[in-house]
Amino acid sequence: MLKKTLYGILSAASLSMLLLLAGFVCWQVEVFWLAGGLYHLAGKLLLFVFVCGYLLACCQVIWNVFQAVAGYFSREQRSLRRLLMLQGYRQNCAQTVKSEMRQQRYRFQFKRERLLAADDRKHSLILFKSIQAELKPCLTPAAYRVMLKDLRRFHRSANTQAMLALREQALCRDLVSG
Repeated sequence: MLKKTLYGILSAASLSMLLLLAGFVCWQVEVFWLAGGLYHLAGKLLLFVFVCGYLLACCQVIWNVFQAVAGYFSREQRSLRRLLMLQGYRQNCAQTVKSEMRQQRYRFQFKRERLLAADDRKHSLILFKSIQAELKPCLTPAAYRVMLKDLRRFHRSANTQAMLALREQALCRDLVSG
């Protein structure tokens, strides 16, 4: 239908051009009354062609919009959009779960490190007190003060290996001198 209408409009446009050509020929042979009539008829026909072309284009745009709207609300398109929405929702949920698990692992690791640090401080204090109690009767007061100063320094820096080495050194010195 559209093809036939378009060919009809193009044929009418060609006819109006032929009428303009015929009017020009009449003008050249000095048949002015026929040239005026042909020009007038060609102008009206050309105006009709433009109006018909404009109306055809408007109708085609309206038809395309109608088809696009009908296609948008068709059952297949609605089902496809629903499926795509559910896939996007599933991906968002998966990302949310991954993110929450990552945050939870971070919190647990942070809590574990904090508990380990507190446990290390507690054990370091117990070790400090036991070494202090063990060295007090074994050493002279001057040597004990020097060893206690070093022991406190190692306790503040949480260096348990140095605390144990100091204990061994003090006990060995006590055994050698005793």
